[in-house]
Amino acid sequence: MIEGGCHCGRVRFTLKAAPAEVTRCNCSICTKLGSLCGYCAPEDFAIVQGEDALSSYCWGDRMLDFRFCSHCGCHVHWQARPERLAECFPEGTPHKIGFNARLIDGIERGTLKTVDWDGRNA
Repeated sequence: MIEGGCHCGRVRFTLKAAPAEVTRCNCSICTKLGSLCGYCAPEDFAIVQGEDALSSYCWGDRMLDFRFCSHCGCHVHWQARPERLAECFPEGTPHKIGFNARLIDGIERGTLKTVDWDGRNA
């Protein structure tokens, strides 16, 4: 199991496996957050501590909730809003969660394959 958490330690999560690659997106929110997004199936990601410390931010097309530690401000993960799942993941597309790979314990950014995504123009 892979573990990670926010800066203040209130929010902790586990992943079934380390990401093979991460995405660096240039959309308006990802540029401001500076997150490197890893992706996994929802059942492979779990908040194991601090669910009550998470706040949500939703903007634009209102499809995704970005989840943050309400104490230290770290972006922990994003998930599709339940009422928008079918739009986010059309039939045949597996559901996924995006998590901030920078928060994985002991992660060395230089060891991760990084893919650039042009979210600004997608």
